[in-house]
Amino acid sequence: MRGKAPNVISYMVRGSLPLVSEGMADNMVEILSMGTSALIAYIDGDDQKSRSVFTSFADAHQNRLIYDITSDLSLAKSNVQEAPFTIVYSPLDQVNPIFRDSFSLDKLETFTTKYSTPLIGTFSLKTYYAYTEAGLPLLHIFVSTPSSSNHSSLLSLLKPIAEKYKSKLNFDTINTTKWILRESVESCD
Repeated sequence: MRGKAPNVISYMVRGSLPLVSEGMADNMVEILSMGTSALIAYIDGDDQKSRSVFTSFADAHQNRLIYDITSDLSLAKSNVQEAPFTIVYSPLDQVNPIFRDSFSLDKLETFTTKYSTPLIGTFSLKTYYAYTEAGLPLLHIFVSTPSSSNHSSLLSLLKPIAEKYKSKLNFDTINTTKWILRESVESCD
């Protein structure tokens, strides 16, 4: 049961929110800090068709993600400047995938299914289960300084490769310092 606690908490948090929240700067920070994945649509205020498709998608998939709509493009952690688009924000992912196509239920379904596991995640005991459930080979990228600008550059270089092979491989990073410490402790046993 211990391993299921975060899933139960995430489910309860999603259940307490409105189906689709209206994104503003203050609640966007709160949504992204909840520790659960969110699908946020950046849609012009007068684009009722995209808003309707996104809301219908959220209604059909209520228990998968937190859903949010905003017309404030400055809230996007992206350089995309033309709405509509959506971004999957996952606490397990280091790269936030962006959907830039026209909105339809089928296209949103394909996009969210493809990115239900992180594009380039961080390997840990917490994420191991999600990766094994995906049933895909896992490619580890060993990094020595996960918070450095070199790490960000490496992720930028690897993003197109990870996107190309997303349905065939999962990608993650492993902090070599933590890995070496773990291996050292295990070898002492």
